Amino acid sequence: MLTLDMEQERKRHGYEVGLTAPRMGKNFKEIKSFVDSNDYPLYDTTPMSASKVKRQTREFFNSLFRVHNVYILPEKYEQLFDRYLGSKVKTTEGFSSLILKYTSYETPFYIPLKQQVSDPYYSGLICYFPDGLDEEALPIINSKIVMSPYTNISPSFYVNQICSTQLDGVRGSVPNFHDREVLSILMEKILAYESSDDIFPIIHNYRMRELKTDMQLIKEDPKNNVVWSFVISTIKAEELFDYYISLSDNDKREFFKTIQRIFDGEMSLQELLNTSEITLESDRAIPAIKRNLALK
Repeated sequence: MLTLDMEQERKRHGYEVGLTAPRMGKNFKEIKSFVDSNDYPLYDTTPMSASKVKRQTREFFNSLFRVHNVYILPEKYEQLFDRYLGSKVKTTEGFSSLILKYTSYETPFYIPLKQQVSDPYYSGLICYFPDGLDEEALPIINSKIVMSPYTNISPSFYVNQICSTQLDGVRGSVPNFHDREVLSILMEKILAYESSDDIFPIIHNYRMRELKTDMQLIKEDPKNNVVWSFVISTIKAEELFDYYISLSDNDKREFFKTIQRIFDGEMSLQELLNTSEITLESDRAIPAIKRNLALK
């Protein structure tokens, strides 16, 4: 039986599967053993202005994709939405009227970017979810993107969050809850790889460090569905990135067109994973991680 939170996630994003934690298979144990055998130092980063972070991210994303508008809630109306969501008389129709009256529908690059945390590797998309209402009838409202102090790796993390807005805007684009971060992590890694700032080793080590931590958490709590989603998304993103760098320039253009179709709601992420033979138990998972590590 689904918990209330997971049922809300299913309705909100259109997840069909992955709503219960999987078993730890042979691949999990082998990947964990390999990841545990390496250290992943966090290299120094270089400060970057907010304007340059925004410019690099926008140029990268707009050069590859047709970006869809999203719903954005201005900060001055956050308390109004908080009060309504906390009231006993809230309705789906009432929340819809608030959306029409107080939110804007425009490019995700207008979502306020806030530097609010000290962790040098943090980024997060803050959204309003109408818990207790009809999630299938209401859009996700974007409030802000919170980031750590701006450095030369910030564009990668910003791209990650912009990618999330494009997936959130199409319910069902990611059918499996455990795949929810695959494309966001992939885009983060591609920007780092294609950047002239030599930031790929920083981003890759960060992701491997996170994977190492999350796989240990799973060993301690095998039913933690949310941590499983980060583990599975990271492994599949590594496989998909390995697939990406093997492509010719022409094939890369077709690859990005396929991702655009996911953003457009014309196909699902699962179709791309199937075509690329990307799974948690794939034989290519460990070789992909090893090759990506060698790119440092």
